[in-house]
Order: sequence, then structure tokens, then C-alpha cells
Amino acid sequence: MDKNILKYVPKSKRHVIFDAYKDQDGYWICIKHDSGFEASRMEPGCHVIHEDTIQELRYQIAGIKKEC
Repeated sequence: MDKNILKYVPKSKRHVIFDAYKDQDGYWICIKHDSGFEASRMEPGCHVIHEDTIQELRYQIAGIKKEC
């Protein structure tokens, strides 16, 4: 888990994250499937966020919400 990425995730949402990392393809955040949360700004039911920049990642982090 990359602490430099995790610092952008609000403390109230950190318990639903099981991995956060950066590789040659960009930034990744993985949400626990059984957490009841999803990346609502991605496809419905999405549990993986992938973006090229921190700005885009922060936008997607704000969209981590409880599943409907």
C-alpha cells in the first residue's frame, strides 16, 4: 500500500481500500468487494480506480460511495 497515494483518501474511506499503488500505467486504488462501497464515478459496481494523474485520481476518490 503506497502511503503517498493513501494520503489523498479521506480517513473515513480508508477502511474500504485494500491496495493503492503506482506503476508504469498510472495510479491504482482497489476497493474491497465486500465493503459495500464502489467507485461511483467509474462504471456501476466498479471496485478499481485507475488514473494517469493525481488530479484525476483525487476526482475519482471523491466518488467512492456506498453501493446502491
